[in-house]
Amino acid sequence: MGLLTWLARAEGQRPHIPAVVTDLDDTDHYSGTHRIAGLSDGVFSIAMTLLALPLIEELPRTAQPLAFQAFLDAFLTPILVYAMSFIILGTFWIGHSIQFHYVVRSDRPLMVRTVLFLVFVSLLPFSTAYLSRFEEDHVAIALYCANLALCGVALHSSLIYATKDPKLLHRVFDKRIFRGLRISFLLGPTLYTLAFAVSLMSTRAAFLLCILVPILTFFPNPFWGKAWLWVMRTVEEPGEG
Repeated sequence: MGLLTWLARAEGQRPHIPAVVTDLDDTDHYSGTHRIAGLSDGVFSIAMTLLALPLIEELPRTAQPLAFQAFLDAFLTPILVYAMSFIILGTFWIGHSIQFHYVVRSDRPLMVRTVLFLVFVSLLPFSTAYLSRFEEDHVAIALYCANLALCGVALHSSLIYATKDPKLLHRVFDKRIFRGLRISFLLGPTLYTLAFAVSLMSTRAAFLLCILVPILTFFPNPFWGKAWLWVMRTVEEPGEG
């Protein structure tokens, strides 16, 4: 009884507690997004730096440099996997940054979804290193594709959750922006899931599909629009003559 009395007295001595509690649906109860952005940028920067470690481990420990052909045999695949993974992480970072340009508030479920997304992001240096070492192994390419697919699914999940609550969103966010973000966020995990299925039959085909994804997703949409117009003009010019 003494403890309860002390707790009641201590609570009564807090002048900052208002007599009427603000409604729990009020935006004042939501958190900002600066903590999410700071944590995400830190995880991305560390993960993108760790991608280079397999290249350093491949350096020869001899006094003589490698011949050109020996250099290609030793480093071509690791460099290709590194560049591919770096661009893919850059694409995820761009998507995450765009998402939180329009998501201006956060709550606990959104924070949990962001942490889950960052779990898969932080695993990419491992799956990248494993693929660099065993590029012809079905498990290696399947693990890599699954890791990337889970990154995309987790990022898309946070977008779907955030857009269900208007109080989390910037006032300029509308359906057109949502459709554009959703399509771009779904393209990557869809292709990586396809690459995962293909990896069970052909590691080389799955690897080529993984290379194709960052080419399709890294460049902004206007780039592909202009490229398509150039192709159409090139095709139409012979017929016009």
